[in-house]
Amino acid sequence: MIREATMNDLEHLVLLMFEMHEESRFASLEFDVEKSVRLLTGCILSDDQMLVVYETKGEIVGGIAAYVVEHLTSLDRIAGDFGLFLAQGSRGGLIAARLVKYFLNWAQLKDAKLTQMGISTGVNVEQTGRLYEALGGKCFGGLYEFKGGA
Repeated sequence: MIREATMNDLEHLVLLMFEMHEESRFASLEFDVEKSVRLLTGCILSDDQMLVVYETKGEIVGGIAAYVVEHLTSLDRIAGDFGLFLAQGSRGGLIAARLVKYFLNWAQLKDAKLTQMGISTGVNVEQTGRLYEALGGKCFGGLYEFKGGA
């Protein structure tokens, strides 16, 4: 079941974020719990951000955090995700698709003219890309990493 996250969910969501962080290409960066809590809290409290969780048998097994903003060069609004995260044992089924569909619907309700999702973690890139394409997404551009900024 998908539901809006509450402040009571923060501890569990930070653990899921840490799990995602540790298996991703960002694992070499220091994980900051307080910053993560601030981001998630903002998603809960802001009208232009969202945080929903997927709960199974009373346990949170995934979530998605997202935002809507005006585009850099336009007054039109675009939506994007901060992150889609699933517990390792909850991957490969329908949970991710349901969370993405929820986000796409939310973005439409927020009048986003364009909605984008990235795969910046390096985790399950091909599988996640296939999911996004199955839901109507098209891949544009790429992501290039430079160590230390140069």
